[in-house]
Amino acid sequence: MLALGLLLAAIEITLAFTKLHALLFVTIVLAIGLILRQITRYAAARRPKPSLLRQAIVEQLPPDAFDRPKLLLATAGSAHMALSALALAKAENAALVVCFVRDVALSYKVEAETQLTLDTDLAALALFREFLAHGHDLGVPIIPAYDTGHNAPELIAELAAMNGVQKVLIGSSRRGVLHHLIKGRFQEQLENLLPPEIPVQVIYPPEPVVAPAPAMSH
Repeated sequence: MLALGLLLAAIEITLAFTKLHALLFVTIVLAIGLILRQITRYAAARRPKPSLLRQAIVEQLPPDAFDRPKLLLATAGSAHMALSALALAKAENAALVVCFVRDVALSYKVEAETQLTLDTDLAALALFREFLAHGHDLGVPIIPAYDTGHNAPELIAELAAMNGVQKVLIGSSRRGVLHHLIKGRFQEQLENLLPPEIPVQVIYPPEPVVAPAPAMSH
């Protein structure tokens, strides 16, 4: 084996000196490969790691999450409708797309300097964490959808189309005539933007459970 090894080494050295163009070609190929490998490692090291929220989102999604029917809940940064929306999604064996649109009414310059994202908007982080907790308890996959802009109905309609939802849910807390008027106007705008096959359904928070009064002793 030692003699065979020495023979092969001698052959390689002879080829290296007699076939300089082949040696140059192999050297260039190896150098390019090593350089690309180092660049890939450097880029991977600098790439930001996913946040804890994004990791939690991925981990709670079952393999069939995107194959299920999907309902979209248009929130206003509140989780008051979480249990109602999740109960409806569970009954339909659907995943719940939780949509939070941050209304931004600033100049382009200011907006660019203070751009909010899913990872920097504290209200959105708190909202999605709460929905993830409720979704885990009820066995409903949660798909967060976050965007910023000046027209909430348009953005919600776009997110509904992008996620291929079967229904859009909007909440109402039944707070007087003015509230219903505003909610009805919002629903009308949303329905005009959505295709006919995607209905808008109004849902309400669960009724509070009132404990029975203690019996009076005589």
